[in-house]
Parts: sequence; structure tokens; C-alpha cells
Amino acid sequence: MAANQSKERILAAAKELFLARGYAATTVDAICEKPGLTKGSIYYFFDSKEDLGLAVLDWSLRRGSPDAGKWTLRPNCGPC
Repeated sequence: MAANQSKERILAAAKELFLARGYAATTVDAICEKPGLTKGSIYYFFDSKEDLGLAVLDWSLRRGSPDAGKWTLRPNCGPC
């Protein structure tokens, strides 16, 4: 699988989980599980969960997603 495909799968999975569960309640393990990738794949592209969260927001905004920032407004979002 190409690196860009893996990164897109991670971003899509993270976005879906952040929207469903909120940022704070979403674990890196859950993000890995969704697209069937390893933690190493996530940390290859992103330095931290926070870095991934910011990348999801940026990726969503660039794609013109109407729900781009919704997960940041969830009450269980914590310090996001």
C-alpha cells in the first residue's frame, strides 16, 4: 500500500472516531484498529495524537468537509 493511501486511511478513521466518540475518548489503538494498521503507521506520519488531531482538522478543512470542526466542540473533548 502506498504511503499516501495509508495516511488517508488514518485520517479518515481518526475523523470518523473523533466525530463519534470525541477526541479525548478516542484512543490511538482504536484509530489503528479501524483501518487495520499498526501504531507504527500512525507514528510514522504523526508525532502524537495531538498532531494527528490537528492534521485531521486541517485535512477536513482542505476537503471542504462541513463537519470539519464538529469534534472539537464536543463536551468530552478535553483540552482540545
